[in-house]
Amino acid sequence: KSAMSDTTLFRTPVETPRTCHPIQPQEGCILLGSCFAQEMGNYMNAYEMDVLCNPTGTLYNPASISLLIHHALRHTEEEDLPVFTNNDKWYCWLAGTQLSGNSKEEIIVMMKEKLSLLKAALEHASHLFITLGTNICYRLKEDNSVVTNCHKMPANIFTESALSVEECTDTLLTMTDELLSWNPHLGITLTVSPYRYAKYGFHKNQIAKATLLLAVEEVCHTRSEVSYFPAYEILLDELRDYRFYAEDMLHPSPTAVAYIWQRFCQSYMSEQTRQYLKEYEQILKGLTHRPSHPDSPQHKAFIANLETKREELRRKYGLQK
Repeated sequence: KSAMSDTTLFRTPVETPRTCHPIQPQEGCILLGSCFAQEMGNYMNAYEMDVLCNPTGTLYNPASISLLIHHALRHTEEEDLPVFTNNDKWYCWLAGTQLSGNSKEEIIVMMKEKLSLLKAALEHASHLFITLGTNICYRLKEDNSVVTNCHKMPANIFTESALSVEECTDTLLTMTDELLSWNPHLGITLTVSPYRYAKYGFHKNQIAKATLLLAVEEVCHTRSEVSYFPAYEILLDELRDYRFYAEDMLHPSPTAVAYIWQRFCQSYMSEQTRQYLKEYEQILKGLTHRPSHPDSPQHKAFIANLETKREELRRKYGLQK
């Protein structure tokens, strides 16, 4: 008998079928959702792809993501945004903690800019990737409105609720229909974050993931414009080892993220885009190189040559500045 390969012996590959509408080099992409969306967005940014990633901060559950998209598409100048103040800083319940202002006027201006940016991207992008982290959402007791982030405010002003499979499904379907009414050519991909939310307990975390997976399955079955990328399954079933986790044993390690990125490229990047990434890799290595003498004429000439090659590559593949 012939010897079995390492692949056969030591891992069970998760199938990631190729999409019918792969990403072309010049096409715009949006990534929204949990920190895993941010990881994929960081890769796209590094390769200078046309990408917008979580402009208002990290998002975790279907209700928060759908609410942000609705505000972006429907927002008017007269609409009041849900802003509040704490310790002399101003925040918005639709955004993460990194978005803050020194006055009410400042945070409102910032949020309107972010919502306008997201709206423009949603109207013209070719691909939207949404990473769902949990079905747990938080609401303000005063009006039952969903918040994206609790901003370390007192727990007694919120109620915690677990969205059911039906609620997640209905929310995602409504969001999909709204998106397609604005951009009929938008390809939507859902994925479930492999990050484990230990603060809820591991059993509750599994219930949350199962709820999301069931809802996503129903949405993909109901809407042909929506597909699923199995990041969750790749980490838990294919990379089934703690060496693929970060030091906290909850987040994927950089090695795992890099592997999932490669699988993502195989599934969603066109042959031309994968060739662009391959060619840009050499430029990226040069740009991240740490020279011994950064002020030397030789290094300055090296950087200038890299910049020239980068511009030539962008022109070759039709990427905008």
